[in-house]
Amino acid sequence: MMRTIRAFRAEHPDAVIRPDGLTSLLILDGLRAGRIAVGIVRGPVAEPGPVASVPLARVPVDHVAVPPDHRLAGRKVVRARDLDGEPVLVVERADAPTAHDEIESYCAAAGARPRWITHAAVQVERVLDLVALGTGIGWLNSWQAARGRSRTDVVVRQLRPVALYDEFRVAWRTGDTSDQTAAFVAVALATCGA
Repeated sequence: MMRTIRAFRAEHPDAVIRPDGLTSLLILDGLRAGRIAVGIVRGPVAEPGPVASVPLARVPVDHVAVPPDHRLAGRKVVRARDLDGEPVLVVERADAPTAHDEIESYCAAAGARPRWITHAAVQVERVLDLVALGTGIGWLNSWQAARGRSRTDVVVRQLRPVALYDEFRVAWRTGDTSDQTAAFVAVALATCGA
């Protein structure tokens, strides 16, 4: 996202940009209400409707973060079944129903029954903080794993099998004819699209 904002600002130095870390549900509400012009959201967007979107990237959720002293920290690869009985962080269903349900289904398909520790939808840094405090094991997509590796208070390990994906979309209000909105969408696709 920072690459997108920098590239957009280079092309449109007079544009006002106010980045914020909102959940996808809050972004979609803001788009519908006209408080937000463009957002990056996870998961599906009900279309047609008041919000239009296009796919931006599909990123595998292929890592977990554990405290350094956790029994799984010494492994190179954590299998989904290794999460059985473990405290595992999962976002509150009200904040991110798709992600919540997908994570629970993933574990159930692997035969794992973790002790679910629910948390509010937050930035990945807060999830890593919860892991560092020993609250539970955190899920990371490949982009987030790269950020988590720079920390010394958590250990990032590969997760197998890879069967979860974060689907990112760039979204805007249907009928928005603003040149800046169109330009931001184009820059987002050029800088982050996969």
